[in-house]
Amino acid sequence: MEAAGRVLERLGHRLVPMDFGTVEAAARASGRIFAGIAAVNLAERAARTRLDLSQPEALTRSIARAERR
Repeated sequence: MEAAGRVLERLGHRLVPMDFGTVEAAARASGRIFAGIAAVNLAERAARTRLDLSQPEALTRSIARAERR
């Protein structure tokens, strides 16, 4: 993150430090929304292609299981 910030500063952007508490609720909500979108997309792809969901790595299996709940 710091390296990305330095690149942005070199490109003329101004970085404003902030406490995580300021954005924590939005970050958590965004994470839940992203996980839901990923799960729906994976479930749709698995159904369309008959993907064997026992084969992917653990994170993908976890997302697929979450969508089935």
